[in-house]
Amino acid sequence: LHALAHGGPTTRRLASRALCSIVFGEVTVLEELLDDAAGTHAEYGRRRGDGRSLLDIAVVDAGSGDADALALLCAVTERDAAWDDEDEWNAMTARATDAVA
Repeated sequence: LHALAHGGPTTRRLASRALCSIVFGEVTVLEELLDDAAGTHAEYGRRRGDGRSLLDIAVVDAGSGDADALALLCAVTERDAAWDDEDEWNAMTARATDAVA
């Protein structure tokens, strides 16, 4: 998660790929990502000087044509159609969608 917020473009792309390979359905992973983006656990990592979160950076990177950043955003906002909105994963993806919007 630190690499997504503080790494250079290549590091962010590689971190996005790695995260995409494990995130779907893993509520704890998504929750940690969202907590990091919200600055919930500031004791575990420093905030960026410009105030942007890892999701803010992913949005900018995706808008600049970075397919890995776009894949990450899609992965963390993808609902599981097999379950309803009360499902823990789907609740987390709704939170992710709000954070990105």
